[in-house]
This record gives sequence, C-alpha cells and structure tokens, in this order.
Amino acid sequence: MGSILNFIFSGYDDLESGPFTNYIKHNYTYSSNPQPDKKNLLIVECVGDINDNKNYIKVIKKATSNGIKTLICFLSDPMNDNKIDRLNKKLNGCDYLIVSSNINTRFDDIITFDYFLEESTFDSYEHFFKKRKNDLGYISQDVSLDELNGFRKHKFLSFNRNLEKQHRLSLLHLYLSKLKDDSLFSFLFIEDKNTPIYDKTYYNENWFENLPIELDTHSTNITSFKTSNTFRKDLFLDTCLHIVTETSFNENELFISEKILKPIVMYQPFVVLGPVNYLSHLRSYGFKTFGDFWDESYDSIDDPQERYLEVQKLILSLNEMSIEEMNKLYQKTKEICIFNRNIHQSMYINSIPNILERIENEW
Repeated sequence: MGSILNFIFSGYDDLESGPFTNYIKHNYTYSSNPQPDKKNLLIVECVGDINDNKNYIKVIKKATSNGIKTLICFLSDPMNDNKIDRLNKKLNGCDYLIVSSNINTRFDDIITFDYFLEESTFDSYEHFFKKRKNDLGYISQDVSLDELNGFRKHKFLSFNRNLEKQHRLSLLHLYLSKLKDDSLFSFLFIEDKNTPIYDKTYYNENWFENLPIELDTHSTNITSFKTSNTFRKDLFLDTCLHIVTETSFNENELFISEKILKPIVMYQPFVVLGPVNYLSHLRSYGFKTFGDFWDESYDSIDDPQERYLEVQKLILSLNEMSIEEMNKLYQKTKEICIFNRNIHQSMYINSIPNILERIENEW
C-alpha cells in the first residue's frame, strides 16, 4: 500500500518513535518529505498526556497547514476520554485521526485495537525466549509441561515497577502487612509519595523504607528496562498464582498491556487488578479465566474502590490457604493454564494494515 507514507520531518522536532512508527518503517515505504502525488500521513506517537506537550500540538497544527493529515497514536499508554476531550479542543480545525489501545473510549471516530496483545502474536515465542541476555542480564527460559507438576514454595507472584497508581501502592501496603512471608513481589519506585491508597486498614507507615523490593532487577536501572522478554523461569515455577496489576484501573479505560502475558506464557492462573470488564474482554479472544475456582465477580464492578476491595478480599481469602492447599489449587487450574498458553501461541492478529487501508479508503 504505497500511497500511505509515514513522514518523520526534520522540521517537526523531537517526535518520539513508537510501535506504530516502527511497524511502518519495517513494512512500508516512507519519506522525509511530503509527496505531491501521495496521501501524506504524519505519525505522532504519544507517551503520557499529549496535552502537556506544546511541541506536539504545534507539530500537528503545522502539518495541517502544510496539507498533511496526522495519525495520533496512543498505544503504549492509553488516553482517557477526558484527555481526548481537551485534545480535540486544542486541535480544533486540524486534520487528524486518533488510534488508541483504550478499547472503552466513547468516541466513535477513534480507531481502537489491543496493541500489546496483538504485538505478542508476531513471532512472540522466538522473541520471548531469545538465546541472549535481556535488559535484566539473564536469558529467559521456557517452562516445559513436565515442570508444572513440581511443588511451589510460594503463593503469589506479582511484578510492579512504578507505584504511582492507587491500586499498586495499595497492594504494596497489603503485601507488607499480610503477604510478604509467603509470596514473591516486586515494587520498584515511586516519585509522588502522596499517591493515595484505597484501604488504610493495611497502611504501613514505614512503606517507603522498603523500596525497592526486587526480584530480577538487581543488575539494571529499575526505572527503564524492557519487560517483553523478562521471564525468569524459577520465579514462575516457584509460585502458585499471579497477581497482575494492569496499567489502567480507576480511569474509564479498557487497556490490555503486556503484563497479562506473563502468567499466560508461563502457565499460571491469575487475578487481575485492572479496569472493569477486563476479564470479560480477555475471554472474548478465547482465553479462559478462573471463575470455577474463585469469585471473579470483581470484574464487573464499576466503582474502582469497590473493585479494589473485592480483589483484596479475594487475595486475602486465597492467602489463608496453606502452601500445600495452594499447590493443590494450582494443579486444579493447570489445564486452563495450558489451554490459555495454547490459545495465545496459536494466535496471529494484526490490525495495523487494516487501519492503514481504512485511512486510505476514507481519505
């Protein structure tokens, strides 16, 4: 599809590269200058709130003035509808489209898809288990089915990097109060120590002194490393259940990140601290969740505090089980874990060509 070009102009300063840009560079022709006989499309990738970046707003307005349409991509970080409202007001009169990984947007004209889930289906297992060291200094190794029968000495596994989210910081306090003796968690850093928590019952006044709590990050900068191929095998084989703390929780966003892939790839059952209807959306792809073994009604609770408290209650009830009981529970869930891994490994989804074709056809 040669008529859609991606332009990275020297006159459009400091544009970040990102997954959409990288995909186009590897699969399509592109130019550094607009072509008079082409449909010129500038790709703008955003991390964080674009409303705070005056340069990006200037870039999009400049592109419009030069007869160039802009595709604004919110893939690595979702943008909630309130921020989109602000952006639309700032870009009034500009020629642009938005593509987002927030499936739950109320805007009909925004193109949405589950970028991280789709990306993981592109040669994923070759990428996950490359025969070279990852950013954390070790080689990720796959788990064999025979290894799933071994005894696991810890109950929960959960990876948390940035704690400036209420659900993660709340989980830290729960961990310090109730879970740390029997489970493996990471909590790496926080900049805003005034981030609130959902339940002060388990507030630990010395929480900051414990940071960072590390599992596999001792050899790197804990604020910046890729997570797409960080599967330290022993951590997964030594824990019974995965607690996923998704990127989105208290916003009106439905965003599947790479975090859910950890338990799916490594044959673990999971409980998710994520947005409302997250598990339901996963099931729409054919994955199974674990409502036959514990209460998953938390997934349909709209209010974020109530949803968090329901997940917390579930975690605490599971934590009351002995490690022997948790191992028996794992063995009961094992067939679903194998099913989910097989579903994911057989998937191939790629919305990007269809998105570009749609833009070209509707130009």
